[in-house]
This record gives sequence, C-alpha cells and structure tokens, in this order.
Amino acid sequence: PDEEEAEVVVNTPHHESKTAHSKFIFVDQILKCFSLHRNLQILLDTKTKPGQVLCMNGIRSLSIGWVVLSHLYLLPLITGMGKGYQGIEVSKRMSFEIILNGFPSVDSFFLMSGFLVSYLLLKTLRKGLSFKSLAAGYYIHRYVRLTVPYLLVILLEGYVYQILVT
Repeated sequence: PDEEEAEVVVNTPHHESKTAHSKFIFVDQILKCFSLHRNLQILLDTKTKPGQVLCMNGIRSLSIGWVVLSHLYLLPLITGMGKGYQGIEVSKRMSFEIILNGFPSVDSFFLMSGFLVSYLLLKTLRKGLSFKSLAAGYYIHRYVRLTVPYLLVILLEGYVYQILVT
C-alpha cells in the first residue's frame, strides 16, 4: 500500500505539470498570433510552396490596391465628409477615371475565388475522392467559416452600435 501511495504522489505532480505545460503552450500560441516580429516574418517570406499559383499574388495585390484607392477617394465624395470640393476638382481629371471605375476591382476577387475553388476541387478529385463528399464538406466548411463573422457583424450593428449612438 505504501508503494502505491508513493506512485500516486509521484505521478500526480507529473500529470499536473503536463496539464499546466499544455495550457502554457496554448496561451503561448495565442499570444504569438499578435507578435509583430513573427507576423512580419510570415508576411514577408518569399519562399514558394509546391502547388502554389504564383500569378494570384500579383492579381491580388493589384486588386487590393485598386479597392483601397477607390475607397480612399470615393467615400469622401459620396458621404460628403472631408474636403469634398477638392475631390470634385480632382475627379475632373482623366487620370481619376481608374478610381471612378473601381467597381470591377471587386469582380477580380470573385474571379480569383472561383479559380481557386475550381483549382482545389480538381486537384482533390485527382486523388480519387468522390464529388458528393467533397461538396458536402465544402458547404459545411463555408457555412461555419462565414457564419461566425456574420454573427459578429450582426452583434456589433445590433447592440454595440446602438449603445454607442445613444
């Protein structure tokens, strides 16, 4: 009986230290998500992975720049905020046409999305998986991925915004 008690005493702190260690690792991983150094290393990494479609990076960069530029100039004009009279003068220039016609920049994201979904589907079908199981998994993944941000927006708009406005 004394040996069993000794084993329990010896095993219990070890088990607790494993649990505490795994909790520490989990917290450490969450904190690393906000690390500027680590995130910059990931964002500025130029190594390519096999199967990566490299031309998408250029299209995505140009499209993001176009969307940001269009929002930067068009939102003050539409909402009347800021110095709208300067925006009206700038909008008369021929070079401003790319900003006024910024709506197709959103279409490029739809194009990239459709391409990547098709590309990944065909790549997975080559491995021999059935289309029905892939389609079900795809829609479940999409639903879960989009529902959480959608609910957060509803929460912010419905409750937090009402509290801030009143």
